[in-house]
Amino acid sequence: MDIKLGTEQDKKGNTIEVFRSEHLGMSPIYSFFLRHYAQLIDNGHSYPITSWDDKRCGAIYAMQNNTVIGHIVFDRDNPNAAGALWITLSAVEEQWRGHGIYTILHKYFEQTAKELGYWAIASHVHVTNEVRLKSAESVGMKPILYTIGKRIK
Repeated sequence: MDIKLGTEQDKKGNTIEVFRSEHLGMSPIYSFFLRHYAQLIDNGHSYPITSWDDKRCGAIYAMQNNTVIGHIVFDRDNPNAAGALWITLSAVEEQWRGHGIYTILHKYFEQTAKELGYWAIASHVHVTNEVRLKSAESVGMKPILYTIGKRIK
């Protein structure tokens, strides 16, 4: 059973409900997550691999009229950042972008990280994913490390 975290108003005055799911698998956001993860791959912002664990991952998500409009899927034990609650994927439905949905979700995500005893939050973001880089910056996240590479054939 998912936990209702709160009811909020977005920048346009729409009422949304925010929930936390303890697991990604069997959650109401699963198909939303898969669609948006596939878009990330199609846009060249992620590798075409399954990098998450359905039971280890949870989510903070927003609904409006019983429809998922955005989420932050998190990993409780990602090896990339010991001690940090790891963002596996954050996404907001395109027609809801610009409404402040991500900012609302992020507030609850940070609150969840603190409640679970994490000292930080972290994620990977592709260098060309300008939308995600801007949303991360808007909530105070900034690059800590750079992964550099060179494609060789």
